[in-house]
Amino acid sequence: MAVGMAQQALSGDPALEPSDLGFLVPDERCYLDALDLLCRRAGLPLSGLPVEKPVRDLGKEAVFSFLATRRQPPPALALAALLSSPLMPWSRETGNDLAQEAVGEGAPDLRAPQGMAEKGKRMLRLLAKRIDDAAALAKALLRFAALLRGVEGMEVHVARALATIKRCRAELTEEGAVPWGDLMRIAAPETVTGPAAGVLVREGAAVFLDYELPWRQVRHLFVLGFVDGRYPREPSVSSVFSDADLEALAAAGYAVEPPSAGAMRRRSELREQIGCASQRLNLFMPRRDPFGKPLRPSQTLTYLAKVFGADEPDELVLELDREEERMKVASLPTAPPSNPLPQRELKKDDLFLKRDLLAIHCYEDGSPKPQSPSSLDTLMVSPLAWLLSRAGLQPREWSPESLDVASKGTLAHHVFEHLFRPGQPLPSPAEVKARVPILLDQAIERKKPLLLEPEWHVERRHLAKEVEVAALHWRGLLEQIGAEVLGNEVWLKGVLDTLPIHGSADLLLRLPGGQLYVVDYKKAGSGQRRERMKKGYDSQASLYRLMIQTGGSKSAEGALKEALEQAGEIGVVYYLMNDQTALADSSGWIDGKVAGMEELGSGISVNAIELIRERIAELRLGKVTLNHEGDPDWFKSNAGITMYAVDDTPLIPLFMKDDPGDEGEDTNDQVRQRGNN
Repeated sequence: MAVGMAQQALSGDPALEPSDLGFLVPDERCYLDALDLLCRRAGLPLSGLPVEKPVRDLGKEAVFSFLATRRQPPPALALAALLSSPLMPWSRETGNDLAQEAVGEGAPDLRAPQGMAEKGKRMLRLLAKRIDDAAALAKALLRFAALLRGVEGMEVHVARALATIKRCRAELTEEGAVPWGDLMRIAAPETVTGPAAGVLVREGAAVFLDYELPWRQVRHLFVLGFVDGRYPREPSVSSVFSDADLEALAAAGYAVEPPSAGAMRRRSELREQIGCASQRLNLFMPRRDPFGKPLRPSQTLTYLAKVFGADEPDELVLELDREEERMKVASLPTAPPSNPLPQRELKKDDLFLKRDLLAIHCYEDGSPKPQSPSSLDTLMVSPLAWLLSRAGLQPREWSPESLDVASKGTLAHHVFEHLFRPGQPLPSPAEVKARVPILLDQAIERKKPLLLEPEWHVERRHLAKEVEVAALHWRGLLEQIGAEVLGNEVWLKGVLDTLPIHGSADLLLRLPGGQLYVVDYKKAGSGQRRERMKKGYDSQASLYRLMIQTGGSKSAEGALKEALEQAGEIGVVYYLMNDQTALADSSGWIDGKVAGMEELGSGISVNAIELIRERIAELRLGKVTLNHEGDPDWFKSNAGITMYAVDDTPLIPLFMKDDPGDEGEDTNDQVRQRGNN
């Protein structure tokens, strides 16, 4: 707006020169960069911009990220930052693609894309290696330095990277541990400056920073960011001395500016700043900050009201979104009037794509790739979410790593997998207590090294206690029912009708009576899972049972292979670690009352499998049924399912169809039918 008004003033007054204009701006890069960019586009030369500006320390950033990613698996954001660095031996587009893969779910895929140069391939192979000793790290740093890309404009950054690598290698010895703390301090990025772009102009529009006195008289002055806390700028508050303390120290002769004198000095400087304008003073007051927080005008507006003879400060304020006030603003550029266009109506109809959507991803022989139980679970609640996931169109957000529910479950799974081994007796309670911390540390080192940092000590200790309690209860439950562990992380495959399915079962158990249990560990409470099973909308473990019945496992050997081939009755069990409860779909398999185990009987998946089959039939015809606005509430109350798929992408709620009129509570069939309307 200010730049447009400056252009309009120049075009409306032939005697006005760019040097007659001035911009008073806060000393913040967002204001300076925006003003510089817009004036360049408007053809308005500027004088007084800083000759240097802060720039990213790309050299040290690259070395810092390289060091941070030497422990595998690497922190996702550190790896993404390294892959997208301009110093990497590939294009910016390739770096962004690799970075997006790094922040996706699961372990990062560092395979070289097709057509990548040999230098880039060598860098990816280097980044995939784990470093455990000082000698290996010294060699890796040397290779990393040789592979950096010194393109035009990056010479200074490459030089800083090489200098940092040299200092890091000097800290490493042939024998001994890696001094990670010292290396990270050496490689920590610093505040560096670089030349500001553009040609220095003497007679352009003047730029004054809010902390300096004007160095030229102007006719028109544009004051940007005239909000509370600026003009004059609020002083920093001492964390030691109060205002009274500072006044007393100044009175005692110490070289301290008392607050009262500082306030008078800042007001005097502001008078000189706004007094450099001889013809017009334009004050711009944003109503909100970049995050939408409301802003108030600078307190100086009250004094200006007295100077200009206004009864109230608001009389000086012209709101640009009000037409009658907008007409009072001098030199305000306005767009020609035009008729508003009607908002495009967003059609929310089911998709008919006229192709078999289950054949989107196929093997080379044309056979469709199998579906996992989790993908079919998504398909059941939201076919559009399934389609976007299958096509790789879900948004990937860059966010710091944290110890979320999924991470806790991954770590707990690792502990249980190595604690309850096939062909071995159950560990004693003492062994469980002794081995859980060791196994959890191994899992953290391999899967979540972030938790090894000192600041995560409390969370790590709490998680260890939670897993220990869950393992002790699980061990006691297995002993009571006399179960034999047949296999851990058993890879299974089979078919649902004609659709290939596959997945990894957490645990397979055999009871004394010969029955098999497919076990699925969940790092959650039992409340919602119990409700879901009772209402017949649980499918995950039941699909593993179907895989055993229709396919099996190629890798099974010995007792496991024999048990799978001769499997008779097969049940499913969910072990909910948070409240140490096991929920099974069997009936009468367990003699007596076993604490913490509930047999809910068959039928836990009858509605889920039926709905999944309907969705599959629709996908084969190319139809994608959109959700209704009431589906999250319906699935929550009628199926015990929280529709997490709604949060995966904003497209799901955006394309939810309006609910039909309230005709009473929907039955299961009515809900399916409305998806076809």
